[in-house]
Order: sequence, then C-alpha cells, then structure tokens
Amino acid sequence: MDKTVKHVLFYVGLKPAGNLMLAEMEDGTYCILRDDKPLDDLRWKGKDLGKAVTRFHEIKSELAPAP
Repeated sequence: MDKTVKHVLFYVGLKPAGNLMLAEMEDGTYCILRDDKPLDDLRWKGKDLGKAVTRFHEIKSELAPAP
C-alpha cells in the first residue's frame, strides 16, 4: 500500500487537535486519513470516489459536529 499523498480533496481541522482528510494517494486510490494516518479499510479505487466522499462526510459529522 502506497502511503504517499498526491492530492488532498477535503480537509477538516478537529478540535482540540488533529485533522481529517480525504486524499488521493500516489497509487491512484482515495483514502481517509485521521491525523495524517490512513484509517483501516477506508480506501477506494478511483471509480468509487463518490463512496469515499460520502464516507468522509459521515465521519466528519461524527468527529466534528456542526455548532
């Protein structure tokens, strides 16, 4: 598994510290990272970008609820 980030699609700063990202990796997959580390089983092939975006927003809602 290639862990090098090629492009960040979405970024959310988490309070009090940390971050959540959806990134395109060098191997062409999309991955959700928390505090710059890939989360287990949260990697999709390019054709499944919509699923990755949906899951990212679900996790974002759980970790950083709207005020």
